[in-house]
Amino acid sequence: MSKAEKLKASKLIVLILVLGLVLLLIILGFWQLDRAKQKEMLIEQWHQGAIQIKFPLAADAGDFYQKIEISGKLDPEHVFLLDNRTRKGKVGYELLALLAVPQNSWILVNLGWLIADPDRAKLPAIKLPVGEIKVSGWLKQLNRAFQLKSDQWGASWPKRIQQVEMSKIASLSGVDNIYENILLAEKPLLAGLITDWKPVNMSVEKHIGYAFQWFLMAIVLCVLLFWLWRYNNLEKGEKAYE
Repeated sequence: MSKAEKLKASKLIVLILVLGLVLLLIILGFWQLDRAKQKEMLIEQWHQGAIQIKFPLAADAGDFYQKIEISGKLDPEHVFLLDNRTRKGKVGYELLALLAVPQNSWILVNLGWLIADPDRAKLPAIKLPVGEIKVSGWLKQLNRAFQLKSDQWGASWPKRIQQVEMSKIASLSGVDNIYENILLAEKPLLAGLITDWKPVNMSVEKHIGYAFQWFLMAIVLCVLLFWLWRYNNLEKGEKAYE
């Protein structure tokens, strides 16, 4: 292969790589726009009014952040503390309890966040409301997190846990017909709890901003590629003229 052919092949490879990068940037931009649209839908659903639901609850319901209002009785004996939850730089727990609802069904309710004792051996004393209560909040799908090893739960109550495992919670609590989604309580039922839930962890504006950045980078690469092509043609023209 001659030197000119090698140079031509190198330019072709560079061209393919640059065009591939431009395509990737465009795909990333549209992906961010799609994420922004999804976030808008979640936020809109989050702010809708609470609805009355029928029992038994469908086990395969896929609603994300459906706001509901239900009445039932909390199970005071089986309480779970979801570990390593932070608020404003402070470490604490999210308090989880089972709510008995009509048709012998159960819903796991996230009652809110509370600060942890600096001494890890000391767990907070929990005294749940007794009798019939009304809870409004949002149904949230559980996303199982990756774990290197299985979560070992202690024998005593309340149980400190690293991840919500609905089947395990049902088994240890001795309940049946537990709903697959968790309920985020809108208002704290106990003093010291914080229920500052947010429907999204990244704003719609940030997603749009990231999309703009990806598209801008694609445009810059296209302009640079056009400039190099134009410069190369002009250079060839000058040599041919000489």
